[in-house]
Amino acid sequence: GWEFVNWTDGNGGTFTDNPYTPTMPAEALSLTANFNQLSYPFNVTAGTGGSIDAGSTAVGNLVYGASISVTATADPGYRFVNWTDDTGEVSTSVTYASTMPAENLNLTANFQQVYAFSASANPSAGGTITGTANGNFDAGTSISVTANVASGYRFDNWTDSDGGSTTSVTYTNSMPAYPLTATANFTQLVSFVRSAATGGTIDDALSTPNGDVPDGDPIRVVAIANTGYEFVNWTDGSGAEVSTAADYSGYMPTGGLSLTANFTQLYYTFNVAAGSNGAIGGTADGSSIAYGAGFTVTATPDTGYEFVNWTDGTGTEVSTNVTYSTTMPAGNLSLTANFTVK
Repeated sequence: GWEFVNWTDGNGGTFTDNPYTPTMPAEALSLTANFNQLSYPFNVTAGTGGSIDAGSTAVGNLVYGASISVTATADPGYRFVNWTDDTGEVSTSVTYASTMPAENLNLTANFQQVYAFSASANPSAGGTITGTANGNFDAGTSISVTANVASGYRFDNWTDSDGGSTTSVTYTNSMPAYPLTATANFTQLVSFVRSAATGGTIDDALSTPNGDVPDGDPIRVVAIANTGYEFVNWTDGSGAEVSTAADYSGYMPTGGLSLTANFTQLYYTFNVAAGSNGAIGGTADGSSIAYGAGFTVTATPDTGYEFVNWTDGTGTEVSTNVTYSTTMPAGNLSLTANFTVK
């Protein structure tokens, strides 16, 4: 970034030889090497689809090491790609900051044309759309959107601005070099929906399936309680009770119907006792415990005795551990801590 100019001495002499080999005079000699800072051409241009702002950076000749800062701005319908010099890509940042090299520098801001894609639901209440978000895309970009049907509607098809149509819930395409719109079309239905709350299931073989049911047609739903639960009732979408029969038959009302099978968790009595010559701790005798809930009991033998085992109400040994942890079965449970003399 610098070049040699000349040698000068204290008497005003100038010498361009380098190296310079003077003959020592009969007096003091002072020599100074003089240099000139080099400047190099700096050019910055914008490709099609945008503009550049060089800010305080002067386009033209810049000295080696001078600060450079240029910013690219994409036009509507374009996106910024990168900065390139004569050798290739130098940055993908919109603002390129660097220093002037010891050579010519030609910068180009490159832009790519993009095209608008949008997907929508018709009607908007009929469902939602997931997948590729609405926005601008390069031609050739893969597009994939999926229609998610809202309760009370049926998905019909996808149609697009090219006249295309598909009955698949997922619409895929390659972005063309022009705007593209896709529409998920839904139809509102008289819908029948049945579901089971926590604690049970619905007998699919005996129950009317979810879906379209004509107004006035008979429907049937059969609820099955899980172990540790019992059926309570059927409620509709407003929470109103429809029936307390697990096997319910009725007729489809105008406007559709949503039924939920409700269950309640069962609780069982836990009894625990200490045999002679010991005591017990932990979960209290007479506790009401839900099916599947965990509990722990601990046996403590009296002095001169030792723990033998835990037995249930049938006399069957369930554990030989002093501390016994388990879960509540679907029924009452009695445990006894047994001890023996040492």
